Amino acid sequence: MSCINPIYLIMSLLLIATTLFSQTTQDSSSNSVKIENPLEAGILVGGSNAYGDMVDATLLKVNQTNIAYGAFFRYQASRNISVRANVLRGKISASDADSETLSNRGYSFESSVTEIAVLGEYDLLGKRRFSKRGRMTPIFSPYFFVGIGVALTQPTPDFADDEGNIAPLAQQDINNEKTTHFSVPVGAGIKMDINKELTVGAEFGMRPVFNDYLDGLSMAGNPDRNDWYSVGAVTLAYRFASKDSDNDGIVDKRDPCPTLSGAEGMGGCPDTDGDGLADRDDKCPTTFGSERAQGCPDADDDGVPDHDDRCVNEPGSEAVHGCPDRDHDGVADHEDQCPDLPGSEEFSGCRDTDRDGVWDTEDQCPYEKGVAEFHGCPIPDRDGDGFLNHEDNCPDKPGTVNGCPDTDDDGLTDDVDDCPDLKGPQSNKGCPELSEADKELLRTAIDDVKFNTSSYTLISTSYPVLNQIGGLLKRYPTYYLVIDGFTDNRGNDFANQQLSEYRAQACANYLHDESGIEEERMIARGFGETRPRSNNNSVSGRRQNRRVEFTLVSKDELQDFLNNKR
Repeated sequence: MSCINPIYLIMSLLLIATTLFSQTTQDSSSNSVKIENPLEAGILVGGSNAYGDMVDATLLKVNQTNIAYGAFFRYQASRNISVRANVLRGKISASDADSETLSNRGYSFESSVTEIAVLGEYDLLGKRRFSKRGRMTPIFSPYFFVGIGVALTQPTPDFADDEGNIAPLAQQDINNEKTTHFSVPVGAGIKMDINKELTVGAEFGMRPVFNDYLDGLSMAGNPDRNDWYSVGAVTLAYRFASKDSDNDGIVDKRDPCPTLSGAEGMGGCPDTDGDGLADRDDKCPTTFGSERAQGCPDADDDGVPDHDDRCVNEPGSEAVHGCPDRDHDGVADHEDQCPDLPGSEEFSGCRDTDRDGVWDTEDQCPYEKGVAEFHGCPIPDRDGDGFLNHEDNCPDKPGTVNGCPDTDDDGLTDDVDDCPDLKGPQSNKGCPELSEADKELLRTAIDDVKFNTSSYTLISTSYPVLNQIGGLLKRYPTYYLVIDGFTDNRGNDFANQQLSEYRAQACANYLHDESGIEEERMIARGFGETRPRSNNNSVSGRRQNRRVEFTLVSKDELQDFLNNKR
């Protein structure tokens, strides 16, 4: 008979596992590695033992070992840590007859055990098994595990004495039978990789269940002592490895050259000429070259391969085919007429600031566009009107006075004429003045523009006169239209003020929508009942006071008009 002390074993394993898991969690969080083939499936076969009221307190009874078997999935979360899902099936049993101190009592039991558990494993040599790229190298290594699980049992205790009697406490235990137990598997093992797919191992673990009913005996035994069970087994696991068609140790899904064997440093691709560039990235795969020249020979080490370099022994840039370009203007020095002054290819490497076709070095007017005939300076009289450019106020338009035209023939040249296309007196800066007929139209509009009662909705009879006013604004494009609204004194002062503003704005909106007059050329104001033009005591007087006035004002007069008529 052999024995070990399970209490000391479990406490030691728990302490070691907790410490290692803590250290590895910190390590994995700071240096995360993606494992290339993280999933395994396996089986285990071994033996299970029970510890409880029918087993001597400090002894593991090897002769009470029963068969146990199961299956598992293991996920390699990092180089050292994996997570395992276990399903175990086994049998546990014990008998007082196997104990010198308990043989007189005569109790025994047996039970099936089904365990479902999730375990965390810490692989001591995991960083040797998995590289920093997550690729596996077969090794032999120890590991620890700890987890949580549920154990399902079906105990069949025998608590009868020689005459078939069951003591009251034993009967109470039978009545309190438990079949579901929370367990904490903890233990250690060793595993050896046969190859990258197959791993064999052996492990032993204890399972405390935190109650005294695993063997069905508690009150009739020692109720202060919880039960345990253990499982020792050999394991066989298969790792679901990805396909590696070229057998270079790099799986196809990570191998950019899956059918060509290559080194890990080349990402799985071959490097025929050994220059450090994989053939697929090497423009000269059979000739040793430099990385700057994409694997091709480069005698002057300028990054331009010799076969494309027009200046093989002089470092240059790719933009000028490997030749020097001191001023970095895209024109090689040997073709650059101005090698120390940035220019353009169009001008053989020289600069033409004013883009007139005459290089700055030969241009007497480098910042003013000209013609070659005048050494890059402008033609003295571009528009041919007899006025030299420096005296011509309109150097690109033929004119008469000061070199400018007078399009509307009103005596003011276009450059000083506010209305160059409309004839007008000089006193009005060349813009037409309002005729008496137009002024009369604005005066009569007061009585012709009408609204619905107590509303700012225009009556359709108002449209013709508003259309005429729109025509005026188009004939006098430099004038502004001031629209002032008024009411009689009936009703609330505030309401009258708002109504007068709304009516003035309604006229402006109509002119904008129907005649296309710009909104910024119209100023709509309301004065409510403050400026009556007749007595509000009569019907006719109030009718005259309900009105909208229209005034055309030149730009120069606008501000004074607004200041004086508030």
